[in-house]
Amino acid sequence: MANEMEEVLRRVAAGELSPQEALPLLDAAGAGRPQQGTSPAEPPAWGTPPGPQTGGHGEPEPPTGPVRVIRVNASYRPIQVVADPSVAEAFVTGEHTVRREGGTLVVEGGLRFGGDEEGGPRFSFSQLPQTLAWARSLQSDRLVVRVNPALPFELDAVGSSVRISGGEAGAKMRLLATALKVDGLRGPLDVDASSSSVKGTIGPSGSSRIAAESSSVKVSLLAGTGVRIHVRNRMGKVVVPSGITKGDMVEPGVRDAVVGDGSGELTVESVMSSVAIGTDGIGGAAWGWASAGGAA
Repeated sequence: MANEMEEVLRRVAAGELSPQEALPLLDAAGAGRPQQGTSPAEPPAWGTPPGPQTGGHGEPEPPTGPVRVIRVNASYRPIQVVADPSVAEAFVTGEHTVRREGGTLVVEGGLRFGGDEEGGPRFSFSQLPQTLAWARSLQSDRLVVRVNPALPFELDAVGSSVRISGGEAGAKMRLLATALKVDGLRGPLDVDASSSSVKGTIGPSGSSRIAAESSSVKVSLLAGTGVRIHVRNRMGKVVVPSGITKGDMVEPGVRDAVVGDGSGELTVESVMSSVAIGTDGIGGAAWGWASAGGAA
């Protein structure tokens, strides 16, 4: 059954299925598996554990002071993140819960999965059957998070369709079996995509990173973007303005490129993925890779 579920997730990553189309297939693949209960003592594993976080002396950190980061944890539903200067911090619509963890405003809009002993996120196929009934009920319930453009945000999404519009402070995203469309997001970016697709326009700055595993990434750089791009590719294809790299299991493909003034740094890590980073958004030729062709 796990192989059937992995095949469905592979088809989502390849663009053959949308996350919504994949849900009934995952449900059918998991039919007949015994449900595993969870006890209150088990640490949650997708996103951040609930409850107040403790400070250095074991005391709960009070939710005072301004919000510095917006964190969104959601799964199996449409998600929209909109940069809205009229919002002081964040405004959320759709079924959700909100809590403060120090300077972080946490928006929970979906399911959690079992975790490892370190409390980090971990996806488990064995947990799918007990979550799909709720997943289907959330498919038509869009979670809309309006955030102040000056605030960075973090996103954990599973089996979702995500649209991001705007933003100036960067983002950290972890995507599993998710389709992401991004429009005009600037700032430091840290993207981990597994069995997912990422499309749109970005303006990475500072120290940024895109890691793709069994995924498809096709993004254009916004006007004014200046980055040095460092590529490391295994068993996939990566296209950057300086050319194309194809790597194998033994010798990864490595390539560098400079866009604009090169003031920022963008690291691209690709495993069994197709990644294309173009410069048409800043006035170059479409996808810009003809200037220094050749494969490495």
